[in-house]
Amino acid sequence: MTEMFTFAAPTLRRGATDSAHRRAFAARLEHELRRQEIAPQRAARCAGVTQTELYYWRAGITLPDDTVYLKLAELLGCFEWWLRTGEGPAHATNPSSFG
Repeated sequence: MTEMFTFAAPTLRRGATDSAHRRAFAARLEHELRRQEIAPQRAARCAGVTQTELYYWRAGITLPDDTVYLKLAELLGCFEWWLRTGEGPAHATNPSSFG
């Protein structure tokens, strides 16, 4: 008798989102993970996803579900809108640093 093994593969959401957008998100995510020295295992756990899903985001293969961006932004200490789009500042500026 042969046993069957199954695993839950992440959904490959490629539809209307172009590859340039996926790659740009991957670059922002990777930059912040490295800058803050956050291990991929920790990032996946905090986002509530598998390490495989996180790998797909970092590789520019897929994008996170809408509900995950806020979790990632909180972990990385950046603005959710910047993480999603690359628009605006990545982080809040410190008013005391302006002379």
